[in-house]
Amino acid sequence: MRGMGIGEAIFLQLSHISSLVHILLVRFQRYALDFRVLRMSILAERRCKQRISVDPQNIQWRNDDRKFGRKILERMGWRNGKGLGKREQGRNENLTLKANHSGKGLGYEHSHDDVWIAHHDHFAKLLASLNENKKDIDEDMAIERKQNAQKSMKSRMRIRYRGFTRGSDLSEYSEEDKIAVLGRKRRSIAESQIECQSDLEKKRLSFHEGNIVQSTLSMNEYFAGKMEKLGKMKKRKEDATLKSERSR
Repeated sequence: MRGMGIGEAIFLQLSHISSLVHILLVRFQRYALDFRVLRMSILAERRCKQRISVDPQNIQWRNDDRKFGRKILERMGWRNGKGLGKREQGRNENLTLKANHSGKGLGYEHSHDDVWIAHHDHFAKLLASLNENKKDIDEDMAIERKQNAQKSMKSRMRIRYRGFTRGSDLSEYSEEDKIAVLGRKRRSIAESQIECQSDLEKKRLSFHEGNIVQSTLSMNEYFAGKMEKLGKMKKRKEDATLKSERSR
């Protein structure tokens, strides 16, 4: 730098600045191109394949003079460009394909707004009916829960009352339990044996000879007589059932 003059130094600086500006311009152009491509890709329509027939407007069929039906119509007085009918009020153009961009089908007469409002009203009625049914179901469930709660309370009260009565009923307790609860003095074993013997003697005395029956029949004869009586009773029942069936 010491050997260079001022002009050369300025020239080097300017060349360096121009090279930097050139690099910046190139990069800016690249970024602008990328942004343009990205924007076009975003705004571009979705690609789809479209198939078109050879004769979409059916012009070949219209211009065909060899058709059998056309020859018959010409013999009857029809000419090309006229409509069919007594007053020639029919359609004089051939059938063509038309794109249905609106999405409406055959027989569509209502406007979009009217149909949308009608659908909205039907949907609102459906929701209202569902909400009413839900309210009825909620009320029924609340009533059922209340009834179940009352039943459970009654059952609990019964259990408590049963436990209370069971605790106050002394007929279910044994003598030892009563003695343990009431604090009575236990009897000795000898006293209990004496009471048992006295009870047996009383029973023996009450069993006098007038109650005893002596039979001269053997065991086989006794059971044979019993079986004969049972057979007669069974036969009587069968005769009674037969008479009742005959009377019906």
